[in-house]
Amino acid sequence: MRMNWMAGAAAVVLGAAAASGTLVGAGAAGATTPHYRVAAAGTGIELRLGGTTFVGGASSASAGTGAPVTAKGQGEVSPQAVATAQATAASPGATQAQPRACAQPTSPFPAPLGTSVSLGLACGAASATMRPTGTPAATASGSVGSLTVGPPPGGTVTSALKSLLPTSVLPSSGLAQKLQTVLGTLPTLPTGGLPLGTVLQQVASASSSSVTSLVSASIGPSTTTVTSTGSTVTATSTNTGATLHLLNGVGAGGGALLTVTVGRAGTTASADLASGKPGATATAGAVTVTLAPPTGASKTVSVTPGASQSFLTGTPLQTTVSVGAPSSTAAHGTASAAGVDIAVAQGAPGIGSGGIVLVLGAATATAAVTAPPPATPVTAPPPTTVAPAPAPATLTGATTVHTGEPWSGPLPFALLGLSLLAGIGLLARRHLGAVAHLAGRWAGRGAPAAGPAGHHAAGPGLRDLLRSPSGSGSGPAVHRPDSAGGRAAGEEA
Repeated sequence: MRMNWMAGAAAVVLGAAAASGTLVGAGAAGATTPHYRVAAAGTGIELRLGGTTFVGGASSASAGTGAPVTAKGQGEVSPQAVATAQATAASPGATQAQPRACAQPTSPFPAPLGTSVSLGLACGAASATMRPTGTPAATASGSVGSLTVGPPPGGTVTSALKSLLPTSVLPSSGLAQKLQTVLGTLPTLPTGGLPLGTVLQQVASASSSSVTSLVSASIGPSTTTVTSTGSTVTATSTNTGATLHLLNGVGAGGGALLTVTVGRAGTTASADLASGKPGATATAGAVTVTLAPPTGASKTVSVTPGASQSFLTGTPLQTTVSVGAPSSTAAHGTASAAGVDIAVAQGAPGIGSGGIVLVLGAATATAAVTAPPPATPVTAPPPTTVAPAPAPATLTGATTVHTGEPWSGPLPFALLGLSLLAGIGLLARRHLGAVAHLAGRWAGRGAPAAGPAGHHAAGPGLRDLLRSPSGSGSGPAVHRPDSAGGRAAGEEA
């Protein structure tokens, strides 16, 4: 009985443990919470010269189920990382912050521009946090404050312009006529002509100004964030805009001849864990181009997203502005703002094929929401099977129950019963003798009526039988004077 009870209790315990393991496993898997992944990245400026690409002001951030929260900001990506800040939070309650760090890029650009190109201060900062609830927060920024294409250190503007814009401008040439239309005025050209750089320098001098640079740009930082609001996690990349100037000092009032202004652009991608759906939006920066010649009226035009427009065409100074159209697919959680491509001085042989190409305000963002993998039930291990112990050896002829010993089973009860019967027999013997004696007396009283012959013919009397335990046979007579039978016997003798 005890073994059966223990086995039943063990089965109940194992069954409860198995049921508990399955429930815990299902709960830990988070069957109702979708998995997500969000990421965003942006660049403040991308500069391409002669097949070489340089990126200044880059930022990125990401977060997702089972992944750390990351943030990275770089002041200059290529040819070397000048100022880099990277932060990671890999577990709930973790946080890491890299404060803004800055450095001055010093690596020379390749020919033909070489040392004529310089970048301003490069900075990067980053921070990443995973809150105790697991929700992410991240911020990264990267910037290169300025870009200048002008005279190299120790050089003069005149020599720089001659090397960058060496094309000769001859009197009455097509180029001279085009420049006259654009600028509104030209200096007197000798028969052999003048280099374009020299012509531009003389135009600025006529307005009591001077050329300070071929190209200069102020570039806003690229900032990327990851935020959490309610059940939605959002990644956003934003570029605050940039302004590019072509030929500072040649334009009206000593300003730039051509100015390109790029507004704020950005992308956003979100993962809504309540609905299990992603979302995405993209916004292109507004782009305006202003042409301000030293004489005549200025003109400003807007370039719409997806459109391209060229200025100063027919001259080595031709500049083409192409505005990328933003694109987003909410169902796929993708967003892209291609940025604004500005190709400057496309026809200048001293700059190289295609001119100086700048991409301002590019950004991307992605988000994905997926169902969690099926939960794997956690079950209790099967009970350990223990081999039964061998039965002990038994004695031949003994009854074995439970323990298998010879004193077990019905044998002890049989022996006990026989002993009790024997005791009862010994105790009852004396009482049986008394009963027999009384019966004999009653029989002797009836003997005279039958006669002596009848007495002897009957054989030994009951009293004789009782005198001997062995039954019939001779034995000493017991004389009882008060017995009628005794008197009769004496008389006969």
